[in-house]
Amino acid sequence: MQFMDLVVEDSCVEGKSDKISFLPITTDILNTGRELTPWELEVGFNPGKYLALMEAWVSNTSLCVNKSIITMIDLASGQVRSNGLLRKQDYRRIQDIVLNPKPIRTILVNSLMYAFLLGKIDALSEVETGLNKVIDFAELDINSGSIISDEAIDFTKTIPTDMIDMLAIGIPRPYLRGGFNEVLDREKNIAFTLAGIFEKDTLLMLQQLLTKALDYTWSYDELAHVLKNRTNDYIEKPAGKVSFMLKTYFSDVYNFGKRVGYYDNKIYDFVEAFQYVCFVDENSRSKHLGIDTRIYGRGNPIWKRWWPPNGLVCRCTIIPVLKGSNYKVSELYMEKPDKDFGGLDDEV
Repeated sequence: MQFMDLVVEDSCVEGKSDKISFLPITTDILNTGRELTPWELEVGFNPGKYLALMEAWVSNTSLCVNKSIITMIDLASGQVRSNGLLRKQDYRRIQDIVLNPKPIRTILVNSLMYAFLLGKIDALSEVETGLNKVIDFAELDINSGSIISDEAIDFTKTIPTDMIDMLAIGIPRPYLRGGFNEVLDREKNIAFTLAGIFEKDTLLMLQQLLTKALDYTWSYDELAHVLKNRTNDYIEKPAGKVSFMLKTYFSDVYNFGKRVGYYDNKIYDFVEAFQYVCFVDENSRSKHLGIDTRIYGRGNPIWKRWWPPNGLVCRCTIIPVLKGSNYKVSELYMEKPDKDFGGLDDEV
């Protein structure tokens, strides 16, 4: 399964058909800042593809989230105009402003499931490349409970067109079998957390500007102008909060998808160990560099502590080391991930 020529269409901007292509990938991100290891070469790991996936996903999701934030603010501005808050100089009504984060939650659930599927597909593709064979997912074991759930089928009907296109290109429908509901619940929790943060930030910004508007007797047009600039500052800066958080959560969900893929019963027996991958540049953390290229058995407890992401905006990932590969288990790494990061559930 190769997705290097996949084109993702932005379905969130009306009247536009912007496309984010994963090709061509520029040569300056085609390496990790060091020589590729034999195991990275064996499974066809492409650092450039991974970074391009992250940037394209963050860009596409940011567009959708940003549009929803702007819509949310426009609706709140309508509340301000209709209740006469500025005209009546009524500070008490500032607390009555209500935002609706549901569209943001929906976008984030869809996008996070997309990232999960990307990770799971890459896990399968790496194992297939290393084995030089295609693993057949066409046959389903009825007795194993691996039939596609109705919710999984419904999900494929409601996700954005770009994700439907990806499913059509190369994700077999059986790949959504087993545990779909559990994964969806996990991503829903993340989506609700992120949407709550965006809602809180937006509401605080709006309340502060409304207070200032009353203090300085702004007109509605003056308020709208300042609000537009403040909103753009929040959502458009590359290092802004939206992009910052989305990069971290892409790593979380993508790498979780890879883990679920590696532990799928169709490929589990082929995977004997994992190698840690850190991208080496001026942004790399010293602790992450310290575990780069290290290999530990798939059952080693270190993976309960060091499965990416292991810090904010962590770009690290994991690749499989297949049975029969000539490798040595690395020395135990005693450092810990960044605070509040690292670790995973005991069960997939």
